[in-house]
Amino acid sequence: MFDHVKATLAEFGVELDVFFNEQTLHARGELDAALARLTEEGHVYQSGDALWVRTSAFGDDPDTNLELIIGQMVSLTKDGERVRMSKRTGALVTLREIIDMLGADAARYALARYSIDSAIDLDLDLWTRRSNENPVYYVQYAHARIVSLLRKAEELGIVRGDDYDPALLSHERERDLLRSLGEFPGVVQLAAASPPRTGCRSRLLARALTLGRSAPERKDAAAMSEALAFMDATAQAELVSSGQASPRELVDAAIQRIEKLDGELNAVVTRQFERARAAADGPLPDGPLRGVPFLLKDLGALERGVPYASGLKAVRRAGYVADHDSMVTERYRAAGLICLGRTNTPELGLVPTTEGEAYGPCHNPWDPGRSCGGSSGGSAAAVASGMVPVAHASDGGGSIRIPASECGLVGLKPSRGRVPLWPEVAEGWGGMAVQLAVSRSVRDTAAMLDAAAGPAPGDLHTPPAPRRPWLQEVGADPGRLRIGLLTSAPEASTPTHPECVAAAEATARLLEELGHTVELGGPPALSDSGISQAFLPCYGTWTAAELELWGSLLGRPLTPDDVEPATWAVAEIGRGVSGIQFVAALTAMHHYAARVQRWWAEGWDLLLTPTISEPPPPLGEYAAPPDNPFHPVTRSVLEVAYTIPFNMTGQPAISLPLHWTAGGLPVGSQLVAAYGREDLLLRVAAQLEQARPWADRRPLVHA
Repeated sequence: MFDHVKATLAEFGVELDVFFNEQTLHARGELDAALARLTEEGHVYQSGDALWVRTSAFGDDPDTNLELIIGQMVSLTKDGERVRMSKRTGALVTLREIIDMLGADAARYALARYSIDSAIDLDLDLWTRRSNENPVYYVQYAHARIVSLLRKAEELGIVRGDDYDPALLSHERERDLLRSLGEFPGVVQLAAASPPRTGCRSRLLARALTLGRSAPERKDAAAMSEALAFMDATAQAELVSSGQASPRELVDAAIQRIEKLDGELNAVVTRQFERARAAADGPLPDGPLRGVPFLLKDLGALERGVPYASGLKAVRRAGYVADHDSMVTERYRAAGLICLGRTNTPELGLVPTTEGEAYGPCHNPWDPGRSCGGSSGGSAAAVASGMVPVAHASDGGGSIRIPASECGLVGLKPSRGRVPLWPEVAEGWGGMAVQLAVSRSVRDTAAMLDAAAGPAPGDLHTPPAPRRPWLQEVGADPGRLRIGLLTSAPEASTPTHPECVAAAEATARLLEELGHTVELGGPPALSDSGISQAFLPCYGTWTAAELELWGSLLGRPLTPDDVEPATWAVAEIGRGVSGIQFVAALTAMHHYAARVQRWWAEGWDLLLTPTISEPPPPLGEYAAPPDNPFHPVTRSVLEVAYTIPFNMTGQPAISLPLHWTAGGLPVGSQLVAAYGREDLLLRVAAQLEQARPWADRRPLVHA
């Protein structure tokens, strides 16, 4: 019978499988079974060369009739449940008569429109069946999927603007999403024989977004906490803005998860729960992330009245309390975020693991015996385990991307100058250090960039301003890109683990499937000899200067007993660097950055690499033996080989969780764009997230 439906439609130039794909699961066997069932129930039957269907249940609008009749035949759920057709009796007409009555153009339009809507509806149904925890999480895919379907429809000229009328939806966020579809001029075009009808809007799109707002059942605090654990920040904000949950409920649920998990992970080193509850109960800024709980790293992003130590054991013992807010803290607060505390970090963020003496080791939720990366390891462990949906992070050599790789998260290092570091410094580490966040979804990363980014008086670096909000880049078409693939570390003596090579190569294949061109190769200047010799004098000088600053804040000079041996050893190198040597080293890094960036100017769009050269290492490998205090620094070379070059160049780079080892450890893939092109990274990252979703993965230790 499927063949009969298809043949009948084909006579009028209506292609039945125009929108079919494996995700909507329009399997021929399911179609045959459903049509047979409908035949048995008297709704559809075949006689000779005519397929008969009941029509009286669907009203007098023939356009709607065709949409429903054909749609009910071809729109099935995963387990082959019966399609939704009325049991009311009524007149029987042939499918051919319906098409004759409408005309082929209108028939093609109606079928295509229903195919678009049913694809959205089916994907939602399948997702909610697959995940009983958080059906709202689907919304993060809705915009990207709708845009993709609309582009196909626009090519065929069969979708019209009134199908996506914002007036159909009641909530402002939904209207904003729909307004963002206005970039498609073809949406307002109508097939010649089918005039606009106000009753034929996309009900299924409305259902997708409305269902996405549904709150978890409020049985008790534990149930609320569990239901919210892996709901992303954008979805949690949607619950608050739609009245489905209160900021206090989100905060209490996150506190409960922290109290449950942190004894095993040691991610949150400063708790400010009562302060957070008071903020949730009081007036909150009406920002896009209003009411969402998050955490600040204990390095940067100061908060007035809250203990702060930069991971230094002497500062923690002294009980130092911040006397001001950092600008990024103010911006996060203005977005409506509520801070629950501060996260674990190594001393001054000097190494890519989080196991310092001040707070003890932070454990990876995927394997508590392994590192969670650094220096934003506490933030990454908290987000990966489901304590909070997003957390502040910073990156001076890979400290956003490395923890993201080791904990299975999204980690974007923004362009130099994109997020201000004021009022503490105009630039960190000569422009190498930047800050943003780690998250579980690309759209949350974009939302955090919208919250934190933007120029400030006194900025030394001004990347190109975005053309539109970063969140609108999620789901936007990146076009067909030329991408270089590099799986050998720039430093030839640094080996790359086969799992990390496999991760990058698998991502390359996926990018090719998405229509991009991937070629082996990358910037030749990445392997320039001598750049590490230029970096070390700067690294040492910056470290020595930070210890001097802390000494002044504590009212006494710091001694070797106040810090870890590696920290003191690095500072000692800096103390031996002259001003002339420092300027020469910094100039050498600037020249290196210019040589590397020329590759993008020569026609390349992105560079793809492993994020790090090994899976998460066991805890303890960075411990400094008594006779070699510099060991943690030399050990770091293995993990920062692919990340630190782009701190030197100032380019944006993102780590995406697209690969897991046979032992269940996450391994990230890094994409690097030209300076200022976070928009391109977000577009491609969203493409990859949709093609190979990671939202349903859970670590060993999770809420």
